[in-house]
Amino acid sequence: MLKVVGRILNIAVWLGFIFLVVLLLAVPLTSTVMLRLGYTPSKTVVGWMELVQSVQIPAMQLFCYAWIFFVGSCFASFLNVVAWRVPRGESILGSSHCPQCNIKLKFPTTNVPVLGWLKNGGRCSNCDNSIPVRYLIAELILGSTFLILFVTQTVSGGGTIPFRALNHYKGIENVLFAPQADLLVTLAFHLTILSLIFTLAIAATEKFKAPISLILFGLIATVGFHCLPSSIGIVDFQFGNWENEFPSNGFLKLLKNPADFAIAAGLGMVAAGLCFLVIHTTNRNRSHGAFASLLLIGIGFGWQTVLSVTVLYFLISFCLRINTSGKIFLATLLHLCLWRLQSVCQWWPGPASGLQQLVCGAVYIVILAIIARTLTTSPPLESENESLGDLPTTVSDLE
Repeated sequence: MLKVVGRILNIAVWLGFIFLVVLLLAVPLTSTVMLRLGYTPSKTVVGWMELVQSVQIPAMQLFCYAWIFFVGSCFASFLNVVAWRVPRGESILGSSHCPQCNIKLKFPTTNVPVLGWLKNGGRCSNCDNSIPVRYLIAELILGSTFLILFVTQTVSGGGTIPFRALNHYKGIENVLFAPQADLLVTLAFHLTILSLIFTLAIAATEKFKAPISLILFGLIATVGFHCLPSSIGIVDFQFGNWENEFPSNGFLKLLKNPADFAIAAGLGMVAAGLCFLVIHTTNRNRSHGAFASLLLIGIGFGWQTVLSVTVLYFLISFCLRINTSGKIFLATLLHLCLWRLQSVCQWWPGPASGLQQLVCGAVYIVILAIIARTLTTSPPLESENESLGDLPTTVSDLE
């Protein structure tokens, strides 16, 4: 049943993709052909062309959103390979293959994110063994993450980025035809950090520690992004000034303020270490990848973000039963979506934090940690074998 539904959905998606492409090309190609042939279209033909033209912009938007989701799911597919092979000392080069029979997955029949899993009903087309459903879930989650950040940060014209003047630069048309470098660099940087945390969350499902090579790559990538001229930088480590309810904090550039940048990154590392200790004391199980995730956040964004993510982490812990790195991933995504709003909240450790916000953040963390510790005094569940949550791992678990 699952295979039949998957194949029907697979066909529907491919037909929809082809329809969007044809719709986007219909009017330009038809007009070009008519001009070449010297043909004067009738009123009926003109009416049809105007109708098609009226839905081209919505079709273009839908195509772009679908493409961003597809790119994110492709990254998830690759990160699944990384999380599986790197902790085992295997090379990440080479084609994807079935973990049971080692047959290579081919494009576009089986090696397409989401669609490949659905088409075969979550089973290998060669040996018919179940392929863990967490691969599908990971692709859906990261694809959605790419789409969410693309809409909230880039399409909105930087509407979620603090200390940035809001302007009329909104809409996916401006992203395509008049892109702004700082928004694209910021999006790439944030997606890189989230993808690395996501990989650590996947590796945590197999009880693997964070690979050193992955952590080093994350640190190098973080420094590299901050060296770009369009990078937003790290949040200033100094306390913000709340005059007339407007914060006066901002970002520090690595190349313009190397000493201050180093102080901000160092304080971010200290905050990451302290928050990890608090998180670790509330967990009955090992926090695989949690420190590495917080470390990347502290170096990339600053101590303010570490506090904010930690508070959100505990709030998510009360709602969802997922591994530690998975909670940090969701907390970071939520933080980035609410980043600008935090800069105007005097009771949250946001980017314009002063002493009051620092104290509030610390108090929130301590209170939530005590509550979480109290809740963990009850008998633990049998296991914590989860992907980004307590999710089924095989097709048979769904049936």
